[in-house]
Amino acid sequence: MTVRKILFLGPPEAGKTSLRKFLFEGVAAEDLLAQSEAPTIGLKYSTYNYVQTMPTDKEKKKGGEKVPVDLSVVDAAGQNLADWLDEKKERVFPGCDVIFLIFDVSDWLDDEKRSEIEDLIMNVYNARVELAPESSFFIIGHKADLLPEGQTYREQMVKRIKKELNDYVFDKMMKYLDFAVYITSIKEEFAQDAFLTLLNLTVDLIGSAAPAEEEEKSDIQLDALEKRIKKGFE
Repeated sequence: MTVRKILFLGPPEAGKTSLRKFLFEGVAAEDLLAQSEAPTIGLKYSTYNYVQTMPTDKEKKKGGEKVPVDLSVVDAAGQNLADWLDEKKERVFPGCDVIFLIFDVSDWLDDEKRSEIEDLIMNVYNARVELAPESSFFIIGHKADLLPEGQTYREQMVKRIKKELNDYVFDKMMKYLDFAVYITSIKEEFAQDAFLTLLNLTVDLIGSAAPAEEEEKSDIQLDALEKRIKKGFE
C-alpha cells in the first residue's frame, strides 16, 4: 500500500502546525490555544497510523473512532516559504496527494497583505502543476475567529476571496481557475466545523491510505465517517 502524502504550506504563524495536530494527533483545541507553538524548522515529517472521526473532547479526553491509515504529513516552515517555492521545491511537492495552503484569513482584509497572499497562491498553484499535477489543492483561510462575527459574514468572505482570486488570475493569465476556498478556526464554536471540513477534504485520500490488512474494517469506518461528517454540517 502506497503511503499517501499531505502537505501543509503557508506563511509563518498561519496556524499550520496547530491544524495538523488538531486533525491528525488528537490534540484538543483548548490545549493548542493555551500554548504557543514553537516555529517549525525546515520540513517536519510526521507519519500517522490512524485518524479520529471527531475532534478530541478535552473534558472527556477522547475523540471519535480511530480509522487506520498510512499517511505522511509534511509541515513546511513558513520562515522558509520562499525556498519551498523556488530552489527547494523538488523536496516539497513531488508525491503530494493533498496540498493545504493555509493563511491568516484576517490578512485578506489588508490590501498589501492580500496582494502577497494572491501571489503566494499563484506560486503554489504553479509548483503544484509542475511537480504534483494529480494532487488536490485546498486554500484554507484560518483564524476565522479574527473576522467580524456572523456566519453570513464568513460565507461572504469565502465568496469574496474566490472572486478576487479569479480576478487576479484572469489579469495574470487570461484564464479562469475555480479555487477551492474554506475558512476555519479551532476557537470554541468553530472547532468542530473546522475538524469536519478538513476531514471531509481528505476522506477519499484516507480511504485509499488504509493498510491492506485493515481495508475491510476501514471501509466500514469510512462509511460511518462520511455519514457523521454529513450530519455534522446539518
